[in-house]
Order: sequence, then C-alpha cells, then structure tokens
Amino acid sequence: MNDLILCHFLIGLPAAGKSTFAGKLSALTGCKIISTDAIRLLLYGDETVQGNWDEIEAEVFRQIQESLAIRKPIIYDATNARRAWRMGFLMKLSQQLTMEVQWIAWYLQTPLDVCLQQNQQRLRTVPEQIITQFYQALQSFPPVTAEGFVKVVSLKDSEFDRYFIQEKINSLSRNCINRQNRTQNSTVRFHSYSHLLNFDRLLHLISLFIHYPGLGNLQDTHPEQLQEILGTVPVFPDSLAEITAVMKQVQGEIYANRDALASDLQCLQTNGLIGEEGLLEFRQTEPIKVELSDFTGITHAYSNLKPFKRLMTTIRLILTKPFLQNQGEGSLKTLAQAICKELETEGDCYNKLRKDIENVLKPFKILPEFPLRAGYFAGTGILSVLELKQIFAILQSQANSIQDPISLEIYETFKNRMALSGLLTERLYPTRAIAHRSMIDERLLHKSTLYHQIKQVEEAIVHCELLEVIRLKGRGKFSGDNEGILQIWPLQIAFYHSAWYLGYEQEGGTEAGLLRFERLDRLASPAPQKQSRSLEMQEMALQRLHQLLDASVGMFLGNKVSVQRQFLGSQTERKSVEVKVELRFDNTIYPFICEGTKRFAKGKLKMSPPLVGSVTASKRLFSLNRTKDPRFPNQLQTIFPCWSLNDVDLQRWIVGFGNHVKVIQPLELRVKIQNIGEQIQQIYATTTN
Repeated sequence: MNDLILCHFLIGLPAAGKSTFAGKLSALTGCKIISTDAIRLLLYGDETVQGNWDEIEAEVFRQIQESLAIRKPIIYDATNARRAWRMGFLMKLSQQLTMEVQWIAWYLQTPLDVCLQQNQQRLRTVPEQIITQFYQALQSFPPVTAEGFVKVVSLKDSEFDRYFIQEKINSLSRNCINRQNRTQNSTVRFHSYSHLLNFDRLLHLISLFIHYPGLGNLQDTHPEQLQEILGTVPVFPDSLAEITAVMKQVQGEIYANRDALASDLQCLQTNGLIGEEGLLEFRQTEPIKVELSDFTGITHAYSNLKPFKRLMTTIRLILTKPFLQNQGEGSLKTLAQAICKELETEGDCYNKLRKDIENVLKPFKILPEFPLRAGYFAGTGILSVLELKQIFAILQSQANSIQDPISLEIYETFKNRMALSGLLTERLYPTRAIAHRSMIDERLLHKSTLYHQIKQVEEAIVHCELLEVIRLKGRGKFSGDNEGILQIWPLQIAFYHSAWYLGYEQEGGTEAGLLRFERLDRLASPAPQKQSRSLEMQEMALQRLHQLLDASVGMFLGNKVSVQRQFLGSQTERKSVEVKVELRFDNTIYPFICEGTKRFAKGKLKMSPPLVGSVTASKRLFSLNRTKDPRFPNQLQTIFPCWSLNDVDLQRWIVGFGNHVKVIQPLELRVKIQNIGEQIQQIYATTTN
C-alpha cells in the first residue's frame, strides 16, 4: 500500500452532501478535489450547463494526471450513479495513467426524500425526475469492489466522522490481504465471467433478448422498434452489429464490445438460452457449460463457478418452463425445488434463489418488478413448450380455415420462429381444425377493399377514428343499401360463417347512429376523417352492437335506427319491436333441432321435450308440451327483434328443413316461407330441362 497512491471516488445522489464531504475529506487527507461541477464552471462559465461529456471527462483526466504526476492523491467528486459510468471511468483512466492507483469508494446513502428536500434549498437545482432515476440506478446496482475499488464504504448520511474515515483508510492493507486469500482459495473455480464487466454484459444481453425478441434482425422484422431505441434505423452489415448498437444505446458503451458480445452469444447458444436470431431455443437441456479462467482480479458474488452455474440454470429454467406448477408451497419454493433437481444437488436453494432474484434477476430486468406469486416468467415467455405447440396448432387451424389476413401474417411469423427455436423439428399432426372456410378468394379482391386494408381499419378502431369508406358497385347488397361514399365509426371485425364482417356505427345521413355489420370485401378505400371520439363512447357503441347481435338470428341488425333504439330502450319499448316465432317439427328432424339449444338468444328459447335419449333435458328449456298435431308434434318458440323476420339466415334455416317444419306464427314469416316454397315449385313446374 505504501508504494501506491490512494485516491477517493465519491458516489451519491445530487444534494446528498458529496461536496461537503469532499471538503472535509480533503482537509483530513490533503487530497485535491476534482469536481465535475467545477469543471463545468471552468469550461462553460456555469456549473448548471451540462455541456459535452467528452470535453468534461477529458478535463477531469487532465487534472487527475497533473495531480498524480506530483504524487498528490485526488478526490473525484461526481454523482457516479450508474455502474457503467463508474467502471467505464476507471477503466479508461487506467489506460491513460502510467502509475498504479488504488481507489476507495465513498457511497453516500443519503435518503431520497432528504436529497429532494436539500435540492430545493440549493441555488442550482436538479430536476427531481433525474434524482429519482439516479436513486433507482443506485438501488439496482450499488457500488461493489469488483467495479475497480479496493474498498467501498457506505455512509448512511453525510455526517463526517474523521475517526471512522481514518479507520477505514487504515484498514485497507488488511482488506487487500483478506481478499487475496479468498481469491487464492483452492475451492474457488474461476470462469469466463468472473470479471464483473463480463458478467454484467452477459446478463444485460439476456435482458435485451427478453425485452426485444428477435434482436439482431430487427432492421428487417421490426424497424419501428429500432427507431424507438436508436432514433434512427441504420443499415447494419450483420446481426452482431445491430446487437452491439442496441447494447451501447441501452446499457452503455462499456458493454458494447463486438468481439466480447460474439463470445457471449456463443455461450448462450451453447447453453440453450438462445438460438438463431436471438430467439429462445427449446431443446434437451444439459448442465451449464462455461470456460474456466485464471482470473486474478477483484471478484464479485458470481465469480465462483458454482453460483454462476446456479444462476444461469435458474434463468434457463424460467425462460423455458414458465409458471411451474405450484407444489403447494408457493412459487419460490417450487422454483427452488426445480433448480435443485436440475443441478442434481441437495441443499438450501431457496435462500440462494431469493438472493439471486433480488440481486440479479430483478435489477437486470430479467424478471418483472411485481410479485410473482402465480409463478415465474421472463418477458413475453409466458408459455411452456407444450402450451406453445398447442397455441400454434389452434392458430394454424384458424389461419388455414378462415383466411384471416392478420392471423395468416402472425401465423407465418409464429411458424418461422417455432422452426428457428427448434420446436418444429417434427411435423405437428393437425388434431384440430375449424371446418368453416372463407368463401372469399382474397386474390381476386381489389387492393382497396377493407379486406386488404384491415390494418388501417384496426388502427381506426383502436384510436376511435371516423372513417370514410366506399360501398362498391356491382357487389351484393340488400334493400336500403346505397352504393357510394359512407362515413362510419368502425367498432369490430368479426368472422361469421364464411366471410369477414365489419361492425360499425353509421355517421350522418337519415340513419345516423345505425349499427350494422357489413362484409369487408364490399367496402373499400378507408380514409381517416381527422375526427375521433372518446374510448368510452366507442365502447358504449360496441356494447349496443353486441346487444343487437346477441338478440338477432344472424349478422343482420335491421336498417332502421329508430327501431334499434326502441329495442335498446325500456322494456316496454323493446317489447313493441319484438316478435314471437313459433315453429313445429316432425319426429324425423326434431332430434337435430334439440341439439342446437344455443342457436338463438339465451332465455328466449322454449321447446317441447326431446325424444327419449336424444339429449340431456333441461326443464327450463324444454318446458313446452307436445302438440296434438300427429305430423308436427314438436314445437319451438322464441322471441326475435322484428328485423330478424327479414334475415336470410332465418329463412334459409327454416327452408332447409323442407317439409319437416311448419311455421305457425307470425303470419308475416309464414307467408314469406310459403311464398318461397311456391316460387321454387313454379320454377320446377314450368321448367322442362
């Protein structure tokens, strides 16, 4: 120690009392104070000017070198709130110095509320948001000796106890000897990440992959995410260049070493944490492998191989097996038991795991901040391998069966990533499928139709925007539908039977406020009208839309807004626009009718008892007596909105049963079905071919 120069490194929040402490420490030790605030005053004439950090740092280094050249120790007075700043500063300085210097860190842990209060009493105030950010940074990554210090002394307040300070300085030789003995302990096995810089960089890299899935290929897949991170979308020559740039921007230049990151990626791939394109790779796990090292520097909590392997096993387990089934002792004990099993060891994994979570997994944002009582997961990794395969199979059946353009796009991305992650090494047998299929061939639709503009429509729905659309000429239309321009509030996209529909509220015209569904391929050219409404109004309109839909036979909700409002009004108003429908069926077809007990509105449907053994009977549903008509002994009664009598779905359903069904009431529906039958009969009666 006598041949080395001992310098002092202050750490603490703005207004924590660092400058006062520095003055007293200087009086005690004879050290020169080098303050970033004083340098800002020197360079820019005002210590409140943030200035250019490269210029400030260069002046700090110049003054340090000047002082050390005459062997005068220094006190470096700055916030030094972030670990990347502290390590970066010491590493860069050591490269410029020609002599060896030892640093003792004085960490002033003045409470946040005290700092905020003292900040308001100063002439030069720091924004409270900045102080709070620095506080959070120090809470997550407090200073440790492995950053480059011979000792870190924590001070609970800024009170200067000269005897305490002197005792800490005098004990440095003993501290160094004890640390050397621990380092030379034969039971300690060092590895590639025994150096704190390497360890932190690896953990930050894992965190980046969790928060930015596909990192390394974002410039092609999600350039908007790069824009958000970097403020621009550079053209990177390879994936490693993109990873390095994001690491530099998010965590600091000290961690953005391309060659070192390449080694880290290899380590993560070897141990099954990532595969191609930075995606989690699911495969048979093996014990964590890492190269051993002849490390001789200052150690950190995971410099020894055993705790490092435990930590990496924990991370891999959480990533690949999220939400482990609770064994009845809580999520933490469940995870601890799984880790012990994975490591094939016995012992107290529980307390060690708690420290791993508190000291590493949460500070590095590998785990979320909120309590994880239901189970542990990281980022968006909320599904197990089996669950992912099941979800993929469901999405596959939907994408292939009903031709959802958004589902198809997501499905292709999902399928690609499932393959890259190793989950699709074997072909999944399609155990499920949705038998419905879209009757619309999207390849024949013009690019202006809402089917091809579905993302813009979804954006309008989410942002509650008014759209102007065109009802296309020459397309199928119903009575009252006018071709041309239409202004609508889009509410929801829905698939029904064999096509995609848009539910919307009409704006303007004689039927302003009309709620209806219309096929996406019949509307085109969505144009935002620079008009929006509140989310509350949007949700209320959607609620009304579903009230009408739930009561109706199909997607047809009528074409009169006055009738819809009556239906949505008081009970008396609603009854005035409702109609009772009564049908009778023969015994041949009635078992099929009894199977569809949820075909019509819940609570409105009543039926005769089912035939023996056909379905499990519900007394409330099957409450009607059988009729005295021997041909049609089974009856069905329900209540519909009056517009449902004009719904082709109802007419098609009834006519489809041919001579096995008879309409009893209302007369309007009976006449409609009768006319349809007569018109069909006339066609075949007058046609010879």
